[in-house]
Amino acid sequence: MSGAGQVKKANADSGAKPDAPRRSLAFAAGAPIYRIGAPGLAWRVERGSVRLDADGHSSEACFASLSLPGDIIGSESMLFGSYAFSASALTHCELSPWPEGAPAAEGNSLLRSLAASQRRAAELVALRGGEALKRVTGLIRIMAGAVSEDCTANVVLPTRKDIADITALRLETVSRIIKHLERSGMLHPVRVEGVHATRSFAVNFSQFAG
Repeated sequence: MSGAGQVKKANADSGAKPDAPRRSLAFAAGAPIYRIGAPGLAWRVERGSVRLDADGHSSEACFASLSLPGDIIGSESMLFGSYAFSASALTHCELSPWPEGAPAAEGNSLLRSLAASQRRAAELVALRGGEALKRVTGLIRIMAGAVSEDCTANVVLPTRKDIADITALRLETVSRIIKHLERSGMLHPVRVEGVHATRSFAVNFSQFAG
């Protein structure tokens, strides 16, 4: 299914017929998932990453948060009747309907998701100030879910523009830092089917600065 087809299906499932069975959905990187103010239901991120945006000046998108596997997005619509943010796929992502999706939702799954989102929100705020290199490497840590300084992990990064938006850096600065990380051996390009060659990496966290 194409990205456009997936978006149409998502809109139909999440808003037009709330009582109809919903299916898990996949979105290509950059594809819109839902828009602010639209009616709809909640989703659980199963794979990939999702960007949430609020309306900025002149109705321009303004980065608000980042959702990763296990997070529940769109839950505010269950209370307020519409989405408080716009959502788009940062990387290829898969979503399952919540709470009726499989595996069956546990009673505290939303609370766990909210707690994780709050912790990540604090981390994202920290990424928007300080040394540029630490901002970018901090985002890579978040995306890779690194828990140890001596581990390696594979990660699919957002576009350079998305990284710049998230870290409040210039696009040129982000591109320069990514190239530096590749030259220094902190990032090793890897081939991932369906992913652009400049966005999939093996990360060597033992070489990352603290």
